[in-house]
This record gives sequence, C-alpha cells and structure tokens, in this order.
Amino acid sequence: MVGILIEEMLGFNVTYSFGPGTADGYYAIAGCSTPNNAADRGCIEGQVSYQHVHTEAWLSGYESTWNAVQKLQNAPKALTSMGYSGFVSSYFTKRELDTAYATEGLALDFWTAFDSTWNQPWKYFDNPSVVNRSETLPCSQSNFYEHNIMRSYLTWSGDTAGVITQPDGSLIGNCQDGYFWQAPACRGNIANCIVYFTGGKGYSLTETMQKAAKWNMPLAIGIGATWSDFVSLPSKHKSLFYWWVPDPTFLAMDPVKSSFPDYNKQAWANGDQSTASSSLPVHKIVSRDLSSLSPRLELLVDNFNIDMGSLNKILMEQISSGDDWKSVACEWLQNNEETWQEWLPDESTCFPTLGLYNKITDEFVPDRSNKDGLVCRACPSGTYSVQISDDDGVTYICQACAPGTSQSSGAALACEPCAKGLFQDQPGQLRCKRCEVGTYQDEEGSPTCKQCPLNSRTLALGSVEFGDCGCEENYIDVGGEGNLTCAACQAGLLCPLMGTEESLKKGSHPLGEGYTPKVLEGYYSKKDSPLQVYKCGKVFQCPGGLPDTCAGGLTGTPCAECPQGGQTYSDGCEECELWRQFAWVIGAFFCLFILTMSYYLMTSKVTAKASVLFTTTCAFGMLVSLLQSIGIIGGMTVEFPINIKGLFSFMSIFVLDLESFGFACFAGANTAFRYSVSVVLFPIAVGWLALNFGVSKLVPRHAWDLTKVLSCMGQVMQVGFSTMSAVALAPFMCYTHPNNMLSLS
Repeated sequence: MVGILIEEMLGFNVTYSFGPGTADGYYAIAGCSTPNNAADRGCIEGQVSYQHVHTEAWLSGYESTWNAVQKLQNAPKALTSMGYSGFVSSYFTKRELDTAYATEGLALDFWTAFDSTWNQPWKYFDNPSVVNRSETLPCSQSNFYEHNIMRSYLTWSGDTAGVITQPDGSLIGNCQDGYFWQAPACRGNIANCIVYFTGGKGYSLTETMQKAAKWNMPLAIGIGATWSDFVSLPSKHKSLFYWWVPDPTFLAMDPVKSSFPDYNKQAWANGDQSTASSSLPVHKIVSRDLSSLSPRLELLVDNFNIDMGSLNKILMEQISSGDDWKSVACEWLQNNEETWQEWLPDESTCFPTLGLYNKITDEFVPDRSNKDGLVCRACPSGTYSVQISDDDGVTYICQACAPGTSQSSGAALACEPCAKGLFQDQPGQLRCKRCEVGTYQDEEGSPTCKQCPLNSRTLALGSVEFGDCGCEENYIDVGGEGNLTCAACQAGLLCPLMGTEESLKKGSHPLGEGYTPKVLEGYYSKKDSPLQVYKCGKVFQCPGGLPDTCAGGLTGTPCAECPQGGQTYSDGCEECELWRQFAWVIGAFFCLFILTMSYYLMTSKVTAKASVLFTTTCAFGMLVSLLQSIGIIGGMTVEFPINIKGLFSFMSIFVLDLESFGFACFAGANTAFRYSVSVVLFPIAVGWLALNFGVSKLVPRHAWDLTKVLSCMGQVMQVGFSTMSAVALAPFMCYTHPNNMLSLS
C-alpha cells in the first residue's frame, strides 16, 4: 500500500526488494551491498543507500542487531509505529475453542483451562502418536540439545526429569521418543499429551517449556522438520502451535491466542518467561538521507497508520481471492480513500529547502493565509528556506538573502555570508560583488566595503585587508606599519603606486622594483628626512636613487662640496695634486705681473690716431667683457644643451667661478672663505697697483705717474665691472628647492 501511494500520489518510481527477515532489512536500508548474506553484509564506509523504505520492521527481539547497524555511517532511521503491534504466542483454531466451550463450558483461550489437575483439555486435541515422525525434527538436531536453553528451563521449573545431564555436564531435553518433549503434566501418559508444534530449531522453546511446567499444561512439544512441515502440521492435527501476528500463514485457520497472566517485565528480565510475552512494536524505518531527498515521501511513510483488524481483513482477502498482493492493496485503497487521504502531506506543508509557491500568481508567498494554488517548490537562488508556524502547523517559506549574503545554488537552508574582499548591498542576490579599487573588506558578511584612506587605493578588485591599501601615484606612505598616511611627493621624487618612505630608504619594495620610490637625477635628499628634496646646482652632482647619494665623492647638502684636500671636476671630486697648488701660486704671481705690465700697456702717449697697441688693448677689453657676460649667462640655473655646457663652464673663470679649475686646492674647502677670496681679488688688484706706485717712487727715474696709475686702476675696474657685479651679488642670487628652502646659485 505504501508503495502504491508513493507511486500514484507522489509520482516516484518504486522498486521492491525482498529479504528473509527484519534484520536483513536493516542492512538493506543502511546501503549494504549484500544485506541478505549474514556472513558478510557488504557494508562499506561511504556507500550510498538505494533502498529507502522498510515497512513492518520489528525492533524488539533484534536489539543487538539494530544497535550494531546504528554505528554505520548511513544508519537507518526509525519512524512511527505501523499502527499495530506484533505479538508472539501459542495459538489453536477456533474449532477447538468452540467445541470445548459447547461440551463443558471450558474456555480454552485462558491458560487455566489447560491445567490438567482440574481439566482434561487433551480430549479436544491430538496426541503425538498420530503425528508422522518424518515431518518432525529429531530432538538431537534442535534446540533441545542446547545447554543454555535447558539450563534456563531447569533453573525456573526445577523439573529435573525434563532434562538429561550428559557425561560432560551439559544438559539436553528429555525427549523420550526422540522427537517430542513431554511436559511434567503428561510425561507418564503420552495419550494425555496435547501436541504443540513450533518451527526452525525451536522457536520460543524456553518460553513454551516454562509455561507448560508452571501452569501444569500437558504439552508434547515437537518441531517441524522443514518450514513447509511446520506450516502444514497445524492444519493436519488438532494442536497448539507457535505463531506471530501480523502474518497470513495460519490466518485462514481462524486461530485463537492462548492468554496467560499479564507480562511481567522484571520476571522476564530475570529469565522467568511463564507470564505472557510483551507486545512488540512494529515500525517503519527509512534511509538516513530520505528527509533530504524527499521530505514529503518521508512524511507520507511516517503518517501511514493501519490497525490490526484492517490488516487482517486485507490478508484474508488475498487468501480467499487468490489475487496478488498488489491487486488486493489497490482495491483496499480504492475503497478507503478517506483513510489514506489523511496520510498524504498537505500540499502547503513544505519542508527544509522548499518554500510556499502560488501556482496561480506564479510567485513565492510569505504565508498560507490563502491556500488556493499553494504548492511547495525549491527555493530559488538568492533565497533560503525559513520555517514558520501557523494554525495548520509548521511549513517553510523562501526568504530573500539579506544584504551581506548571497545564495547561488538554490534549495538552501541558509545564505552564505560574503567572504572577505566581497560585499553585497542588495537583498536576494545570487553572488557577492568584489570590492572596487580603493576599497577593501576584512570581515565576512558585509553589505559594504571599507574605504582606503585619503590619496590611497588598492591594486585590484576584491582586496581583503587594510594592508592592501597603498598610496596613489605621486604620493608616499609616511605613516609606517599599520598606519597608512599618504603625503604628496615633492618635485625630484619618483613616487609610484604603493610607495612607502621605508622602501625609499631601503631602495626595495615587497611588490618589486616598479613600486619602489627613488630620488630623481639632479635631486638630493637626506637619509634622516628623505622626503625633503633639494635640487642640485648641477645635474651630474646628484645621480638620484637612494637618499643621501652624491656623485663622485661629493658631500654636503646638496652634493656641492668636496672634502678637505679635494676639488670638484666634471664627474665629482678628485684629490688635489701638488702641481695644481703650484700652478695656482704661479698663476697668482703671473696675474700680479700682468697687472704691473698693464701700467705700461694702457698708459701710452695720446695720439691723433689709435695706435696698434691701443686698438689691441681695447679689443682685449671688449673680449673680456664678452667672456664675462657669457660666464654670467652660464651661471644661471638653466639646463643648457650638452654641446655648449662645456663652453659656459670654461667661461665661468671670467666671473671668478674658479671651482672647476681646482680653486679649492688653493683656497681650501671652506666655501665662505673661498667666496671671500673671490671678493677681495679686485681690491687686491687695485692695492697691487698702488703698491707698485709706491715702490716706483723709491726709484725716481722710473717712478710711476699718479694720473696714469689712477687711469690704469680705472681701466682694470672697468674691464672687471661685470665680474665684480656678479661676485658682489652672488649672495643674493638664490634658487628655491622643492622643499621651499633656498640655496645660493
């Protein structure tokens, strides 16, 4: 019936598997590959079960097996009762019951009627003499030869004659004819014994023997040789027999259960089985994953409930009609629709991963206030299944994922929080978005991204931590580890993306050379304050790169001086050589000699026509003035083409820029002192002429004329006017560094 309902009402394809017993069904539902093989069930870790439903599973009597199966990964799950309980007892046909009652009012359905002290119940049954021994199992091949069973019987009955002690001390049942064990009530007279049949090797043998001894029942217990013998013997002989319900085997015989004193749990726990046995719960069991595969199917199985009377009618219908079980079950379902309709899950009762959906409006709904057109559907991507409760019970709806979460697969019980580096600012979304460049997210489940500090950004989308932020191009991080502060770079610094003050000092960056800040050529910065940039007077003096880097041994700020004993040259500093110092001394004396000779060259007699000497002197003076002007132009802080730089550098001598000619080797390394020497050169020249005038007076014959001396002084001052002006104004000729500090040009 369950299979038909699953097929026709839920639309699933159903296949049926059969096994010999309940325990085998446990292993089948657990996914074991050979559940019917008691030696090797084929249970392997990780196996998937393809058997999902087992109806009428007996849990009592198989406790150890059930507990063992529960240790498997895919252990089956027990649902509610089938609606009836199983029961095992002694039965006989209603024919004997009616005969005894009609004859002498004897109620054989109570154990007291079988007490041979007061009654003669054997009159209504056959004794063992009429039974064909070929249809019964010899005692030696049955549980009568099981020591533990016989010891239990002896312990609780005290019937020493009912057992035999073997030479090895083991106990066996005392079967006088080798086939039937006679109870104490008829052991002396087999004609007064009532034949009792059981199956297997002796189903419930201990229980039956104890009851026979306890209640003085004249039973002769025999065991069917085969299953077919066990089934046929009760129909051939008026007898008691072992049976369990529900089962159709003896149902057509209209059997009656023998009643005994109510079940005594404590007595049975101690081994005393003389009271009635307990009823046995009969359940449905399902595979562990059925609730996730089809919760509606599991609910249908769980709701299935049928009473014992209805079940016996169905079984009798099959026996009487001869129809197959499926036809009989189908007929019952057709005639009892009101009963099984209650088993079907409500269309609006949704399960986890599903939600209420209105087929009429074609949309998911938040409740079932209007049930028209309501069904359950898997929650779509961007939503998740949420449990709600109302007057009809529990159901599920689909709810949009909150901002900061997403769900892409559908049929979900929860939305996934956005991972680090991702965000979602809208509800009901399939996936999260990556944080834009300039933002990051270091927490999960966020609806927004965090902004990098001012003038900073990230390298790419989806940054996951504050450390991914770095300064933009032309800015540099001055905040240090964990404290990003971006300052604008001064002119003279190359500040690529993600640059830091630390990497500027080290000359390397974790991300590579392309992210390493550096000082540009022609600029200089100190190591202790690398962001304060100075512009070098000459480009070659500062090669750039790391802070505190000067070319060719130059020192000072910004790379304009040589150490003591050195002089500047085109590529830096070089050590002062002795000949340079001698050359400057000789040059100084030569200049003094020229000044002395200028008196004679520039004070010739005045004539109507310019003499060659006068013309030459004037031309020389004009040339010197021109060269001075060129030297002044060359001293400007302007980058001139490389092919005329050398000319300007040489002409600087005419404005007393003597550094390129090793002046430091003569005047020392102190810049202020060298400037002072340059300033006093013209006063020295005038003083030298005055000295010469004074000395000439000592020799009256060669004494200089004061007028001519003054004229000579004037001409020297005139020729050197441009140079004197340039030298005098040098302290006022400054240029501004990128850090807004000033330096002399």
